[in-house]
Amino acid sequence: MTWSDCLTELNDGVMAAFAETVTLHLFTGDVEVSAVYSEPVEYTSFQGMPVVRNEYSLEILTSDIADLDLNNGDKATVRGVMFDVIRIDSADGISQIELRKTA
Repeated sequence: MTWSDCLTELNDGVMAAFAETVTLHLFTGDVEVSAVYSEPVEYTSFQGMPVVRNEYSLEILTSDIADLDLNNGDKATVRGVMFDVIRIDSADGISQIELRKTA
């Protein structure tokens, strides 16, 4: 098994266990995709270091959005709440999408 195969299997397992349906509102129309949703967190690590993540985010399989024209400024609805897409990063088969609650 290659490294790429291992990453694909890991990503598929994470999505199967934790993904939920979210709606992306694109210029071309609305699209439902499976994504892992994360909210901002603040906690102290086991080594006593503070851990802070201020952003809301989605993790989506890159292959699931490869044919979509997803851009900064598009919108997403997660659990009935509307968000603005403010950053998209892709690596190792996963696209991480940083979100900000729409005012």
